[in-house]
Amino acid sequence: MAGPFEVLEGDELEEVLASADGALEGLAEAMATLEASAGVVAVETLTEDLAALGARTRLVGGGVGTSAVVNTVVETDLVSTSTPLGLVAGDVLVLRVRGTVLNASAGPVTFLPRVRLAGVAVVAGAAVAQPVNVLPSEWDLEVRIRVNTMLEQVISARGCQGAPALPGALGATVPGGPFDGVARSSGTANLATAKTLRVTVQMGTASPAASCALTAWELVLLRSPTS
Repeated sequence: MAGPFEVLEGDELEEVLASADGALEGLAEAMATLEASAGVVAVETLTEDLAALGARTRLVGGGVGTSAVVNTVVETDLVSTSTPLGLVAGDVLVLRVRGTVLNASAGPVTFLPRVRLAGVAVVAGAAVAQPVNVLPSEWDLEVRIRVNTMLEQVISARGCQGAPALPGALGATVPGGPFDGVARSSGTANLATAKTLRVTVQMGTASPAASCALTAWELVLLRSPTS
């Protein structure tokens, strides 16, 4: 009894097989075109995303080390810059600072860092006694100033200090150091106009063997998504 399928032989079978091969080749070409197009779209999307990120992030300023603050108890600037013009609510200023502190004197010396916005201390660490050592220790600070309104800022600071170590070596974090942990405060400067932004340091004892120095700093503006 004949089955439900037609049996092809000879030329008819060859035609069917050739047609199937052609269809598979066409499908492979279509898949390759689709993959290439998807790759182009992905690259274009990534390029657009990076461009948008660049438009939302701007380096306002930066620099490298200054001469050391030494043999004085006067509060002294390590960084002095200005807030940029054109800030709007939702913008965030990120200030990053790195420096060293040394106490090679015969006795205790304290190290008190501050961040001042329009002259007002908005971040102030504790005046912590520095260990006597012929090697300096490194400290790092990151301050975020969020513009709530042009007359109100929310400020947070995070940082740490390493134990005395050779230059370039990583000393263990000093618990209770001047920037150990997170500090939060607020500001009321009118950021509709440029305001001074300073990082200062004050040594508790004047000694030629006790000093603090800036290594590098940068100020970055993160634009509000709605600006």
